[in-house]
Amino acid sequence: MAWLKRRDNGYYYIYWYEGQTGGGKPKKCMKSLKTKNRKRAELVYKTYDEKIYFRKQGLLTMNKIEIEAFKPRLESYLNAHFDNQHTRRKYLGHYKLFADFMSKKYNYVKYIHEVKDTYFVEFKICEQENKKSPHSINGEVRSLHKIFKIAKELNHINENPADNMSMIRVKKPRVEAYSQDEIRLMFKYSKKDPMLDTMILLLLQTGSRKEEVSNFKWNDFNRDNNTLKVSRKDDWHPKRDKERILRLSDKLTRMLSKLKRESDYIFTQKAGRNKGKKFSGSQLYRYVIYNFLKKLAIKGHLHKFRDTYASYSIACGVDIAKVQHRLGHESLKETDRYTLWLLMSQ
Repeated sequence: MAWLKRRDNGYYYIYWYEGQTGGGKPKKCMKSLKTKNRKRAELVYKTYDEKIYFRKQGLLTMNKIEIEAFKPRLESYLNAHFDNQHTRRKYLGHYKLFADFMSKKYNYVKYIHEVKDTYFVEFKICEQENKKSPHSINGEVRSLHKIFKIAKELNHINENPADNMSMIRVKKPRVEAYSQDEIRLMFKYSKKDPMLDTMILLLLQTGSRKEEVSNFKWNDFNRDNNTLKVSRKDDWHPKRDKERILRLSDKLTRMLSKLKRESDYIFTQKAGRNKGKKFSGSQLYRYVIYNFLKKLAIKGHLHKFRDTYASYSIACGVDIAKVQHRLGHESLKETDRYTLWLLMSQ
């Protein structure tokens, strides 16, 4: 049936086989139990194991619920299981979009278990006609798959109709890197603000993602070892839940050590009602980096710092496997595009 396993991040997961993949093989399913405590994990596991067995045998009575009535039920579930407020808002917003689409196009479909996979295809086409970007539509597709997975977990549907939803193929954005003249210009004017100066050096020397930078805490920083840890927090976790250690230069370690500790977080807001609180990833770009680059008339964005770090590292002869690990890429193919860019730009 189902089995319990503790993963490298210390959290327990439940695994089971249910349904089939496109190739006809049994589909392996998994769910995080969101606990590192063995006893608590075993209690939750027993409940899930029993539920999975009854569902497979067709003995679990489905709790029929209307599409509109599922909204408050979903909100209640998200509030109980998701600490990140941004994630909760995103899921609720995307479900509202889908519910509105269903009420306009298929108003005769009242219950959530009556939703078919073909409706999702129509929904995607409708979003494309509304001139939404493929990136935004793919985000909605991922959210709807998770939402209907929750509906299945709550026993409102027997099968997830979003299982076979396909993503829109999006061309990877081309690699862009800041020139050495632009970097010199940044450091010339960033010295007036110690936090900004440290942040730019950190972005250029580590290639950290914006959400990682905004969630760095002082207890992630090890001054003796010149390291900074990308670690899971109560309200945030790294991409694919992978923690990693970043090696810092002596200069960056000294700059971080000199910053004022106004909060548990390293980079905090300086003014306004949220003074002393951490930035979100979008706030970090909008209120710090964007305004700074605009004053210097430099065309750029936060991800361009990541591209710069990766491109310059490979150009300096750093092993591509090390660059992959430092960036937190799952596949070497993701990192390899920087090598291709360097070859093309020569």
